[in-house]
Amino acid sequence: NLGVDPKVLGRSTYEVIVQSLPLEKVLLSTAFENLHLAPGNVSLSKTDINLADRPGKPFQLRQALNRVKDRYDYVFIDCPPSFGLIPVNALVAADQAIVPMVPQYFSLEGLKQVYDSIGQIRLELNPSLEILGILFCMVDFRIKTTRQAMQMVSEHFQDKVFKQYVRICSKLNEASIVGRSIFEYCPRCHAAEDYASTADEVRDRVGSYQPIFV
Repeated sequence: NLGVDPKVLGRSTYEVIVQSLPLEKVLLSTAFENLHLAPGNVSLSKTDINLADRPGKPFQLRQALNRVKDRYDYVFIDCPPSFGLIPVNALVAADQAIVPMVPQYFSLEGLKQVYDSIGQIRLELNPSLEILGILFCMVDFRIKTTRQAMQMVSEHFQDKVFKQYVRICSKLNEASIVGRSIFEYCPRCHAAEDYASTADEVRDRVGSYQPIFV
């Protein structure tokens, strides 16, 4: 959380994707130097309906990002866990994708579907798209099957699995409620440590100063 309340936003990425508003019109500064945010809000839920008949609908976000991407070393695109037009736009705009996964058995089938969908987008819409890696999130070692699920995925996908994982942590919810990042709210908690280490691994995987759209 970067302290932006979506309920009081004026324009957001919805207008960028659906109404072709220039992305720079919605970019916000944050408390972190050189970090800008293109916010989303509840209007994004209407994206699929309002883009349904639009020519070139999978390419709206890529066209918007092309205007600003040279200003940044990294651009991260956060997506809902579905394959509607928002994630499709994100993957068409992306160079590389990070696949988050909760290490539970019911998530394994979902992981296969994600890989198949990314493969289809690579084949039909974005041949340069690559999977940067699978990142285990909300890892809870109190659940007996957690280690087994992580081992199964690691054995199958090998070096595509991030070495770092993000442990479950109540401080993340607390930070979101007060509108602060985890690094401001509780810099010594598990979540802050894990996300900091994950950022280091992302940087190592993509290489210094190499643009990445995730």
